Order: sequence, then structure tokens, then C-alpha cells
Amino acid sequence: MESKKITLSDIAKIAGVTIGTVDRAMHNRPGISEETRKRILEIAKKYNYRPDLIGRSLSMKGKKIKIGVLLRSNPSFFWDHVAGGIRAAAKEVEVFGVEPIIEFYQIPKDFTDDDYVNACRDKLRKFAEDKNNACIVVPLHLRSCLEDINYLTEKEIPTVTLNDDIEDSKRIFHIGPDNYQSGRLAAQLAGDFLAGKGRVLLYTAGYSSYGYYYRKVGFMDKMRESFPSIQVVERNNKTIEEAFFGEDIDIRSFDLVCNVDGDTVSKGVDLLVQSNDIRRMKYIGFEINDQAKEYLSKGLIQGIISQDGFSQGYFAMRMLCESLIFGKKPKYDTMYVRIDIILKENMIINDRIVNPYFMGISV
Repeated sequence: MESKKITLSDIAKIAGVTIGTVDRAMHNRPGISEETRKRILEIAKKYNYRPDLIGRSLSMKGKKIKIGVLLRSNPSFFWDHVAGGIRAAAKEVEVFGVEPIIEFYQIPKDFTDDDYVNACRDKLRKFAEDKNNACIVVPLHLRSCLEDINYLTEKEIPTVTLNDDIEDSKRIFHIGPDNYQSGRLAAQLAGDFLAGKGRVLLYTAGYSSYGYYYRKVGFMDKMRESFPSIQVVERNNKTIEEAFFGEDIDIRSFDLVCNVDGDTVSKGVDLLVQSNDIRRMKYIGFEINDQAKEYLSKGLIQGIISQDGFSQGYFAMRMLCESLIFGKKPKYDTMYVRIDIILKENMIINDRIVNPYFMGISV
């Protein structure tokens, strides 16, 4: 058997299972035990199984692999880049009939379980009703969202979490930023800007986001470890106006502002410019957009930490397609995108620079 190309049927005979069971194992689909999946994959590796890509392409001609994608809508500058990455990856495998169906949802900042159900549940359940082959979901940390991800998986619709994760769900893998490490990086940048001394205002949006929470924790941990002489004041207000200009705070007493809420970075700068309080103050934020690029060039923002939304979307779709079409399972069930520091000096806006941050991507 080793002298000829091994097939799924051959693997099924060796393993003593059906071809359907082998297909589930090779494409990381639910419905079989982990022990059986592992045994089948070991047989495939032993006999050097390789999928017949040309034959598969021909056999799938005219068929569709529908992949439902549910993204947040705000901030649009970030999620548009994520959607661009998803479309770019799908374009690379369109010969296999891959068709991304992208939906967006918007919820209030102080969201509840009911808000989630109203905004998202119908869209996710419709993905199942429309017989999508797989899903990519940006989740919220609510019981209802976990139930919906598990519902999709139980319907044999492999589901990937993007940007945020629900680790105890039945998602097949996750891709996104390491927000804790992002927070530590922001703290290192702040400490270097202040030469280890001064006062920092740390602003966190006043609504539930695990990403923002872990950025804050990473920031505070790094400050305690490496910059004990820097005083950090946390402002976890619902609005940035309250954080900067509340009756209990004097914004002029701070040397640096770190805003971990990617939605309000530019708004925070605008407020400080209007009050004439920014010329002596340094400002660090998260996520890049046109306004942030302008403020970087003018020296109103000293640094931006970016989590590369384009790559998040691209690799989520690419790795999911590799699993569905080629049976290639990700090496880890949690995968991280790179963390970038964007400064005035490397914020080059030039059509000749191949850089998704500074190009109008509309893939």
C-alpha cells in the first residue's frame, strides 16, 4: 500500500471505520471521539496521505463552500480591515467554491444578554438554517453567545472565534491579538517616553470587553514590574469626557495618557487639543485610522499599538479553509497575530509601501 497513493478509503479500511468518520477526522469536524480522530490522523501521517487537490477542485466545481462571518460594526475603520482580510483569503481559494457571507452587528456599550440576543442570535441561527459549511464569529463574553457557538458546532458547522475568544466553547480554534501582551507593550512604551518617572492616566472604556480588560491588566503588571516610580491612575468611566475632565481629576497633572479603547483615541486627542492641555502631554493609543495617522504626523500622538485587523481576518479565513478543504489542522487551538508599534517615524504614507495599515484596502 505504501507504493501507491493512499486514499481516504484505504485509511478507513486500515482504521476499521467508515469513510465518513475519516472525513470528519481529516477535516476537524465534530461527531467522533478524540481517540478515533487521533488514530486516523496518525495513519494518514504514517502513509503520507496527501489530498488530491486537482481532483478535489474539479469535483467541487459548481459547488459552494459557504462560510458565515459575523463581525462587529464599530469601529468601522478596524472591522473594514478585518473584512478585507477575510475576502482576500477567500479569493485565494475561490476555485474550491469558497464564498464568505459577511454580516455585522452593533450593540450598545453597556450591553446585556438581551442586547446580544437581539443583535446576534438570529444571524448565527440563520447561518445554520442556510446550511453554511463553517462560521467565523467575533463573540461576546455572554452565556448566550457560548450557547450559540456550541449550537453551530453541534449542527456540524465548525466555528472559529476571531479577535475575542470564549475558551470553554466548542469552537475549533481562535485567532486574535494577545491583549495582555499588548498592554505590557504599551506600558514599556510609556515608561520609556517618561524615562521611568511621572504620572499616567490609563483610560479604559466603561463597558465589558475582555480585550480592553486584559490590555489594562498587562499595562499595570508591566508598570509594577519595571517602572515603580510611575504613578498610574485608572479611569474606567463610561465616557472619555468624564475620564479627562471629571470634577475629581485635574488632567493637567498627568504627563502621559494611555487610551486602551480603540474607539476613542482620536476623540481623546481632540478633547485635549480643545482644552490646550496636550502640547506638554504624551499620548499612546490603540488601533490606527486616518485621524490617528494625522495626529501621529503632527506629534499629538506619540505611539499607536496595533493588532493588525487585516491579518486577523486573513488568517482566520485561510486556516479555516485549510481545515475544511485540505484537512490541515492548525498547530495550536489559539493563534496570535503580531503586535505593531506605529510611530511618526515609521508611519510612512506612500503608495509604494506595501502595508495594509496605510493602504485603502477594499478587497
